[in-house]
Amino acid sequence: MKNLQYYKPNKKNTGHACSFWVNEDGTVQTSMLKQSGWNEKTRNGTFSANKDNPMARVISKLSHIECASIISAVRRKTEFSAYHRSPKQILKISFKSVFDKENVKKHIGYSFSINKEDSEDSTQSASFYVMFDHGEAEMLAIYLDKAINESFNGSNSFGNNKNYTKKVEKQASKSTIKEAPQQEADVTEDFDEDDW
Repeated sequence: MKNLQYYKPNKKNTGHACSFWVNEDGTVQTSMLKQSGWNEKTRNGTFSANKDNPMARVISKLSHIECASIISAVRRKTEFSAYHRSPKQILKISFKSVFDKENVKKHIGYSFSINKEDSEDSTQSASFYVMFDHGEAEMLAIYLDKAINESFNGSNSFGNNKNYTKKVEKQASKSTIKEAPQQEADVTEDFDEDDW
C-alpha cells in the first residue's frame, strides 16, 4: 500500500508535512515534519533540512482502534485523542473538528496534532499540526479504512497469524487503563488561513 502524504508549507515557515503508511506487519504509522524553508519566488516550502532533527519530526504508530476512531471523527465530525508513552517520549495525539471563527456553527475541516515531550525532561517538547479540508480528511479516512481492511485480509491478517491469540492474551494481561492528562495548550486556537 502506498504512503499517503500531505504537504502544508506556508510563507511564515510554520508548515508541516504529514505522512501515513502501512508497515509489512499491517501496523499503521504516521509522521510529521516541520517546514525548514520557504522560497518566495517559487512559493514552495522545503522540509528536508529537518528530517534528522528530533525536535522537528515525530513518528507514531496508530493502532487499528485509533485508526477507526479517526475514521469515525471524520465521518461524524467528532474528536479523537490518544496518549502514547514510551521510555523515550510522550505523545499526545489529537484529531478534531475545526469551525469557522466568525460562524462557529460552520464546520470547515479538521486539525491533526501531535505534541511530543521527552519522557524525562518536559522542557524538551515540540508541537506538530496539520489542517485538513473536508476532501483531505475523507481521503485520510478512506486510506485508514483500506489499511484496516487489508490487515484483516492480507498475508499478515489475524486469520493467518498463528500467534495472534497468544499475543492478545499476553497484551491483555499487561494492559492498564489510565486517564490521559489534559493538554496544557490547545494549538488549534493558533490556526489561521496560512495553515490550510
